[in-house]
Amino acid sequence: MAEEADGGVGRGSGDPPDKAAEPQPNGGDARTVSRTRTTQLSLRVRSGQAIVVTACSTKASLLWKERMMKRFLAIASVAATLAACSGAQSASEEKLPNEKAPDTYRVNFDTSRGPFVVEVNRDQAPNGADRFYNLVKAKYFDGSRFYRVVPGFMVQWGAAADPKNSQKWDQGIPDDPVKTTNARGAISFAASSQPNSRTTHLFINFVDNARLDPMGFAPIGKVVSGMENVDQIYSGDGERPDQGAIKEAGNEYLQKEFPNLDYIKTARLAQ
Repeated sequence: MAEEADGGVGRGSGDPPDKAAEPQPNGGDARTVSRTRTTQLSLRVRSGQAIVVTACSTKASLLWKERMMKRFLAIASVAATLAACSGAQSASEEKLPNEKAPDTYRVNFDTSRGPFVVEVNRDQAPNGADRFYNLVKAKYFDGSRFYRVVPGFMVQWGAAADPKNSQKWDQGIPDDPVKTTNARGAISFAASSQPNSRTTHLFINFVDNARLDPMGFAPIGKVVSGMENVDQIYSGDGERPDQGAIKEAGNEYLQKEFPNLDYIKTARLAQ
């Protein structure tokens, strides 16, 4: 989509020691032989003692290693259990509300340019209508800037003031078939060229943009009052705000780099 309106309209061992040379009997007289045998016996006894000592030492070492391994496995088991519990809790926190929207509902927007009212018809785009409904109930749009404003085309918003909130809701919803046209005042979700990519970004058409219909942008409703205020939303920065920076820093980036952007004060379901 060349002009797509997206949340884009557009992730040691060293070597073993040498074997000790064994003593060899040498020739000579009886005393030499006797001394040799005595020496051999002494060496054998000492060697036997060494073997016993070494065996005991080896056994103690193995017992110590076994105890350490059992302790390590016990600690690892506890750590794994805690990690699993933490992961389950985290996954639970990231589950988004998905309440079914009424067949028809209205949303009152109070903005820095004045109020406007959007009416949503669920039968036009059920998945989009449900997501919009839950975003409004969560007060997601409060403080959101109109970061992409193209005169003669559309105005776009949908990044939360706090980037953590944007990341939380950055979960795509199933596509809806296009049942009505992107006429002036129609409100649609922005999307990329990928399927099921609609998340939180929306746009309002300044003019009739029927060319967006075959691209899959399904309107969920329309502005029923206050369109004159929508027409006045600040457009001086055009498409200059960087959506990657918006996603990372939210209003901190936008207020510093583009302080003139208009914004949503509150968006509430009409009573």
